[in-house]
Amino acid sequence: MALMGGKQKLGQLKFASWRVTPAFMRLSSKVFVSLILLATPVVAKNANRVFPPSAIEADELYRDWYGPTLEGLGEKPLWVNRDATSSSETIRFTFISGASLIKGWDATVIRIEIQGKHARLIARAETHDHGHREVREVANKEVPSSQVESLQKLVKKAGAWEFPVGTWEKDDEISVHCTELIMERQRSSDYAVSHILISCNQPTRLMPLVDYVAKMAGQNGKLRY
Repeated sequence: MALMGGKQKLGQLKFASWRVTPAFMRLSSKVFVSLILLATPVVAKNANRVFPPSAIEADELYRDWYGPTLEGLGEKPLWVNRDATSSSETIRFTFISGASLIKGWDATVIRIEIQGKHARLIARAETHDHGHREVREVANKEVPSSQVESLQKLVKKAGAWEFPVGTWEKDDEISVHCTELIMERQRSSDYAVSHILISCNQPTRLMPLVDYVAKMAGQNGKLRY
């Protein structure tokens, strides 16, 4: 089923009870994100390049919030410079906590670089607390082939990247108090991205994959979802 902005609906959702009108939240979220970026010491100059135009057209938060967050964590765009002859694959999960201008906010990126049965996992975390910014590496390790196999099975079952740009949310539903999860996959043949307010909406089909990726990075129970 096609949604606004060319996005695709990927699953049936259970929505949080705390909601206000979509129009108000759309305006409030833009103002909120603008304030967050003004308060952030490092704002990416080329944040619009982190995600493809199709993603930005579907949701401006890819440009205004998700892009700067990933560049601040030292991440590069996955959708460009793909090697058509390569069998490699990259999966990247970015968690951005429910933000607060008073208490601060945090983000964690988990990147898994897969080459056949072998893979490497790199994870970094960023915290903003009362004007203080800290970025640290939380994992950098080889992934056993058994975990790569389990991961690929969960990816297939979850269907997180069935469409080039996907969403698990209803039209215009935004809640800035929820933890955002942006899920990307790069292969030689394609690139896909989808997002969900993971601490508010937890689709049964998706959660085993999310939990497994968090566990692989040693971040299960630490990502506010």
